[in-house]
Amino acid sequence: MEELRPQTVRRPQTLRWIIVLAVAFAFFLTVAIAGRASATNPIVMFINLPAALALAWFGYAMATAKASSVTFDGETLTDDAGVVICALEDIHSVERGFALFKPSGGFALLLKEEKPRAWSPGLWWRIGQRVGIGGATPGRSSRNMADAITIAMAMRDAGEAPKASGAPKRPKRTGWRR
Repeated sequence: MEELRPQTVRRPQTLRWIIVLAVAFAFFLTVAIAGRASATNPIVMFINLPAALALAWFGYAMATAKASSVTFDGETLTDDAGVVICALEDIHSVERGFALFKPSGGFALLLKEEKPRAWSPGLWWRIGQRVGIGGATPGRSSRNMADAITIAMAMRDAGEAPKASGAPKRPKRTGWRR
């Protein structure tokens, strides 16, 4: 039986705050445009105001998001806030490709049955039978996790139980970093 190392995908905290600042800037720009144009054309205000509210909601969700990583341990896919995204036995297929409905730089899972909607901005989302992992995460770690899930599914279908080998190992750094 092959041992499966747990895989983790992390959203960089710096990127999180850059996104929050960009959303805040877009919010204030939208409010300024709506306020300035409302005197001459009230339709612009009615179009921009919902957009500004949606931006404010997204910025708040991004700033208060508790999860910053997703881990696959061979049996379940969880985030570091303790939310179980899905179990291995719930996964029907892993979808990776260019023109699919998935997060950028990430992958999508098709589940066997529907799960309730959930979302962690820039990290993962779940809508019905589809789960997306990635977005504001490094593409390489997302690909490694997708490979680990694919291997675990193949082991499951062959009748072997995937065995996790402990904490994810960090690569050794060699040489000087510049």
